Amino acid sequence: MKRTNNFVFIILCLIILIFAGCSKNEEENAQQVAKDFISDLYTVSSEEVGNYSSLKNASPSEAMELDLNTAVHVNDDILKSLMTEDGYEVLLKNRQNLKFTEICYRENFTMQVTGIQLSENYADIDNNEADYSFEVNLKLISDDSTETEGTAKGKLLLSKTDDNWKIAGYRQGTFPDFLK
Repeated sequence: MKRTNNFVFIILCLIILIFAGCSKNEEENAQQVAKDFISDLYTVSSEEVGNYSSLKNASPSEAMELDLNTAVHVNDDILKSLMTEDGYEVLLKNRQNLKFTEICYRENFTMQVTGIQLSENYADIDNNEADYSFEVNLKLISDDSTETEGTAKGKLLLSKTDDNWKIAGYRQGTFPDFLK
């Protein structure tokens, strides 16, 4: 009888470890999607500034020929792939996909992400939900190679759809002083 109880206990422990391991992997996957999204949203390369500049400086006749849908999404391939359809539509509606590129264009610099810190998950990963506050360390680089550093904060809501973690919502918190 004692042997049977030990065997049952060992099996139960193994099952618990398997589920705990799966949950940890899910958490890591959700965190990676969150970090990829933050990195892509807050990184503004010279190529992205150039794309935005081309749209901004188009003549009226060129502007009439542009596919507006393509123009609005000019730098969004990665962002769109990391988001749910509804989440992406809200991002577009609020012009958050272009906000940092527009500032970098106006001030003539690029922006790099130098670090990302995520809070503990506030949602239930087992119910396909994750909710993180984040802080991102940024570096602005001007044309004359002057560098300025700062941080921004925000919140992300993730959901799992079709076995993939996606950003369902983004809310910007604090804005770095150098971008105001």
